[in-house]
Parts: sequence; structure tokens; C-alpha cells
Amino acid sequence: DVMGHGIPAATAMAQMRASIRALLCVDAEPSVVVATLDDMFRTLAMEGLVTLAYAVLDTESSQLRMVNAGHYPPLIVRSDGRTLFARTVSQRPLGAGGDDRAETTWLLERGDTLLLYTDGLIERRSETIDEGLARLGASGPVLAKSGLSTALDELIASVTVETLEDDVTAIAVRRRED
Repeated sequence: DVMGHGIPAATAMAQMRASIRALLCVDAEPSVVVATLDDMFRTLAMEGLVTLAYAVLDTESSQLRMVNAGHYPPLIVRSDGRTLFARTVSQRPLGAGGDDRAETTWLLERGDTLLLYTDGLIERRSETIDEGLARLGASGPVLAKSGLSTALDELIASVTVETLEDDVTAIAVRRRED
């Protein structure tokens, strides 16, 4: 998620996407990619802030490794509909001065769904962040349904019942059962 709106934000997002794709070709490890993006911000004296959640799943071990640079915690929806927020190391956004980009590791079992989202999904001026997170957690079981694309649309509709104050991006990835 890039700070700002309009053409400058769209330009910054395009630059970040291209940079990440290039870095993936060199070393796809989450801590390496995000630390290199920090270096890029410093070297190029880039302005603005970018939040980023970058994850890699090892399908053999079921380990999901992630660096979370300024996003809220990912939501994991188990195949039976139970939800939990994955604890990640709290780290500053890109452009706010690099942290040691520590990875968080947890298991993403077969049938589990991982939801990554921007702040616009849960932040409301009329409530606390805890209320927004609770609303998301309560709506999360819909992601255990078949038809992930439709389930994600349902989740977004149920969480965004009032006028949105920010843009929303949500990505849901389900680990296949087979």
C-alpha cells in the first residue's frame, strides 16, 4: 500500500511492483527482498511510505515465511472456519528507516486460507482498530467456503458496510487440500 492518492501514488506503486519483481529473480527470501527495498529507499532518497507484506510458502513443509513492513496482521482462516490473526514481527513501513527485516514463520495447513489486506479494509474514523480487526475476524469464516473469489467478495461486502474512507486491497490465498 502506497501513501497518497492519484498519479504520484500510482507511479510509486508501479515502481515498487517492478522493483519487487526484479528482486525475486535474484533472491526471493522475504528478509532479503524487503531489506533490499529498504536499501533502495535510502540510496535513491525516495520519499513517501510503502507498507508491504511479503510471504513465501514452502509447500513441502507447510511453512509460510513472511516479512510484514507496516501492515496489520494477516488473517488465517482454517478449513473448518476458525480464524486467527497471525502474529508477525512489528516493523516500520518502507521509507520510514529500515528495521532488521525479521521473518515470521508459521504453518499454513492444507485447506487454510491466508488473507492479506490494506488498512482501508478495517480502519474507520468512528471506531478503534481493535473494533475493525474484530469485525474482520468475525467475518473471516466466509473464506472457508468453496469459491474463494466469491467468498472474498462476500467478506469485503460484510466488513465495509459504511462508506469507505480509503482504498481497499485484499488478497486471499488458499492452500489446496490435495
